[in-house]
Amino acid sequence: MKKSESTQKYLVLVPHRDVRVELRKYSENMIKSGLKGVYEFPLVTPLVSLSKFLTNEELKRTACLLRAAIGNNIIYTKKTNIVTFSETSRSGEDGGLCPLALFGPQLDLEIPSGIFNGNLKVKRLFSPLTIGTFLIPDFSPDSGKNQKLDESLQDKLKFRAAAVANMYWRPVRIDGKIGYKWKIGKLNWLPKNLFTEQTY
Repeated sequence: MKKSESTQKYLVLVPHRDVRVELRKYSENMIKSGLKGVYEFPLVTPLVSLSKFLTNEELKRTACLLRAAIGNNIIYTKKTNIVTFSETSRSGEDGGLCPLALFGPQLDLEIPSGIFNGNLKVKRLFSPLTIGTFLIPDFSPDSGKNQKLDESLQDKLKFRAAAVANMYWRPVRIDGKIGYKWKIGKLNWLPKNLFTEQTY
């Protein structure tokens, strides 16, 4: 029997497709090498959790503010990281909550929290910013600590082109087993440079 739990909403940064292709190869190799007990994640960076999805106009405005904050610089990754993501109901008899964490490359980037000031839809800021490659249930501080990006992969993960989008994420239990579903909304690309005009 399939049972859906509460939907959670996020604003995410979506790296350029070339970066996601390299990360997909990386994640597949890790699975082949014996990594177990993790779930796939859609290779995006959660920026904030939301009470409601941002409108298209809010997404466009956020994309412009992010470009202004980042500048025309390339965004680099510097190491792998684990960041707290969420909690969901645990399957089994205890009925407790299962802590979830994202594992993936950490962006060498800090976004000023002031970008989201005054937006009542924003519930929580994520830090440090991490491209979600795997979702780790029941994580501990030691989870994934021995994993790191090799230099050749790290060089391939630098990017300038990125978009922001709404993402819904939902735990789903099927016959007592937990799984996860998600959907990424319309991509709103960051302007190519600081001088790109935007019409609202």
